[in-house]
Amino acid sequence: LGAVKQLCCPLIPVFPELSPFSSPQCYFLQEQNMAVTGGLAWWNDFIVLACYNLIDHQEELRLYLRSSNLDNVFAHITKVQSETLLINVFRDMVILFRVDCSICLYSIDRRDDGPNPTANVQVLQEVSMSRYIPHPSLVISVTLTSVRTETGITFKMPQQVPVEMPVLQ
Repeated sequence: LGAVKQLCCPLIPVFPELSPFSSPQCYFLQEQNMAVTGGLAWWNDFIVLACYNLIDHQEELRLYLRSSNLDNVFAHITKVQSETLLINVFRDMVILFRVDCSICLYSIDRRDDGPNPTANVQVLQEVSMSRYIPHPSLVISVTLTSVRTETGITFKMPQQVPVEMPVLQ
């Protein structure tokens, strides 16, 4: 049964007994239409993944509720312009590093409209980094972080301004 779970649920092969996708209802057909290209990340109760849709020949950003199967019925799917190499989540934002040396920031919000929560994804910004990165394979990770900068000349009461910035490594 463990081998069947690994064939059925290739996205989480390390701990299939802890996976919400390890139920007998998890069928291979649910995942054979996609290939994960940019990796996986967790956001609240959702798994976030960058993948290639083999049927539509389209790059996608998908969010699945943790308690549901990897079925397209339960997925929130956002089409992306080029292949994703790296993905990361910070607070309610997703950052993608793509094969064209661009980064794309998305905001995610949770919606509790129906019986199961869903997620909404919106593009915040796309930035080309091709002038600064000679080849996309040279980037090993992309991370958003919170940076505080001091403004003003006086040092008695420095004003703190939170800014989220991408960090390429």
